[in-house]
Amino acid sequence: MPGQYKIKDIENMLGVTRDAIRYYSKKGLIEIDKNNQNGYRIFDDEDIFDILDISYYRKVLDMNISDISKCVSSKSFEEYLTTIKKHQNSLEEQLRKTEQKIEIIKYIRQEIEWFSDKQENYEIIDAPSGYLFPEKYLYDIHSNIFRIGWPVSCFKYNNDRLCHTGTYTFAVVSPDTILLNEQELSAKEYLPGGKYLRFLFVSEKEINDPALIEPILIYAKEHGFGFFDCYYLTCCFSFKNNHARKNYYEASLRLK
Repeated sequence: MPGQYKIKDIENMLGVTRDAIRYYSKKGLIEIDKNNQNGYRIFDDEDIFDILDISYYRKVLDMNISDISKCVSSKSFEEYLTTIKKHQNSLEEQLRKTEQKIEIIKYIRQEIEWFSDKQENYEIIDAPSGYLFPEKYLYDIHSNIFRIGWPVSCFKYNNDRLCHTGTYTFAVVSPDTILLNEQELSAKEYLPGGKYLRFLFVSEKEINDPALIEPILIYAKEHGFGFFDCYYLTCCFSFKNNHARKNYYEASLRLK
């Protein structure tokens, strides 16, 4: 009979698998009639349009089943628009997180390229300003205000002994941004931008080991650099090589 199709016909015409069609039916997105004589599922032209709509929501708009259900069962234009707006907000949040991940990947790539060219070399750089946050915020610090967070250990001398004072998450402040009071209060320390002496190196030692910061201190003193009494060690990235974890560090001193 014209206008009636079996599930294999739908597969061939629309490129939608029978498992997907059964899943849509199970979730209540489509209602499928059965042939009383043989029990086969029978589809009509309206079912085809419904499946096309669902496939569009899933494949093109990347919409979840719950929101698709709201779209196909909307009783008013306003209800449909609300679901669409919600999904738009969700996609924009995914895009924001993806852009942050790309920024992190760019930074790691940049660090790898720097290490390949400048490893074991000292140089003076113009560093951006930022904030030190509690270490637990390492994976949550990214926002429209802060760009890229990574672990930083701080060291100071105490009674002529170099000591580890804490490990934090350093976040670069975006240009021309006024921080919210809550963010300023939660920050452990503000790090102004400016001239820093930097040393890139590789070590298997942990980030809280004071021995890691000693080479740059010796170098700075031997070459007559004046610097502030707080020293920073950043773990730019790390990976296992021949069953040994190697950490790629950046030691830095803020110059006076």
